[in-house]
Amino acid sequence: MKKALLLVLGLCLIASSAFAQPGAVMLFSDNVTFANCDLTDNVAGLVSVFAVHSFTAGATAAQFAIQSNHTMSYLAYASAHQVNVGNDPNVGVAVTYDAGCSAGPILLGTISYFASGTSPPCSGILVIADASAASGQIEGVDCLFLSTFPDASNLTVNTDGTCPCGRIVPVEETNWGRVKALYN
Repeated sequence: MKKALLLVLGLCLIASSAFAQPGAVMLFSDNVTFANCDLTDNVAGLVSVFAVHSFTAGATAAQFAIQSNHTMSYLAYASAHQVNVGNDPNVGVAVTYDAGCSAGPILLGTISYFASGTSPPCSGILVIADASAASGQIEGVDCLFLSTFPDASNLTVNTDGTCPCGRIVPVEETNWGRVKALYN
């Protein structure tokens, strides 16, 4: 009986920690594999960027904004879900997932631009916190309806091979004294 109780408790802890994985709000230029975070702006025309909640074991919502430094003109944002607060990711959007608790990748919406073919090398689009987010961070909600804080990402426009794109994992600055203090 004691072993069974410990087994159930252990499984509950594992399941709850899986739901706590916040993942990342990612930007991709392909909507099939959600793998390409590079975009080429070398001719005039319509371009789509796909916002995706990736690397999460379970989430129900996300709130984010984007920041750009390219020459493409923003046209529209089309959410992939019915409940959407805000319609301009340059200002900020909050999306509640239609399917409820979902594992990533979850398509949040499509951002449309008109490319002019003039964006400089290594320009791009960065996922940032929505200015109206109470925490000042990119926010998510897990399947237990607890707040999470997904990582950011960037999409590179006109990469020259020296500008990385993808998930941005935050790191806290430290010094050798702080590291040594962890072991004293």
